[in-house]
Amino acid sequence: MNRIAFLSAAAATLVVAPAPAFAVDLVGTSLSQKELFSRLPAGRPGQWTRVILGSGATYQKQIGIGREETPNGLIAYFETQVGMPGGSCNPASMRKAYLRNAKIGSLLDSYAVSINIGRTENMIYHYGDAPAGSAQRDDSLHLLDERYLYDDRLMHVVSVKSARIHIASAMHDTTHVVGEYRTPGTGNDRLEHVELWYAPEFPFGLAKFRATLRGLDPFEMHVYTHGDRFATMLAMKLDAVRAATKDGQYGQIPSSGIAN
Repeated sequence: MNRIAFLSAAAATLVVAPAPAFAVDLVGTSLSQKELFSRLPAGRPGQWTRVILGSGATYQKQIGIGREETPNGLIAYFETQVGMPGGSCNPASMRKAYLRNAKIGSLLDSYAVSINIGRTENMIYHYGDAPAGSAQRDDSLHLLDERYLYDDRLMHVVSVKSARIHIASAMHDTTHVVGEYRTPGTGNDRLEHVELWYAPEFPFGLAKFRATLRGLDPFEMHVYTHGDRFATMLAMKLDAVRAATKDGQYGQIPSSGIAN
């Protein structure tokens, strides 16, 4: 077989991977960024991801998803820590946010929180402990931290392509989605252009995210490492934390309550 015939035969065997379900017929449509993220796989209890993120200066954040049995049924929580990129997260930065709704969605959802728990060394505290539906001290959790990313304007999807990228110390096949905002933002509406790289093996289906912002350095996030066996730093259950501390005050963690 000559070279031309060989190349022609090889090309004939190539199969273009179909676009994932969320991206089919997406080009040319208009939707909010939150709607786009909601098409990705939802997070699941047991998953954890450690990401490098920021605009200008970057930092590291670990996000773990947990679920706990209480007398009133199952309750979901996010447990987060932060640190310097590529290093260890600071245990003193631990925040455990129990959600009012047990449903876990995307990285870009705003989650209503019923109670926050923090830990520093062998001390623990909780705050924001208000009954469901109470407006007093109501709190919300934004996993990507920066409020300007939570922009409800419609964006126009201009591109959906396959892309092979190096993430979390390995090469991954992803779907690269590009959207742009065609109406100028006002106030805190800073987004101009967003890109995400979808890969189902990552928690929330997100390997990488980038946003171009009006008046600020671009915001970028990529996965550094991840897993599906999340273990909380705090073995104490919610009722035990409430019993050991008063709202807004510190209490001692018993040795049995420290998980690691």
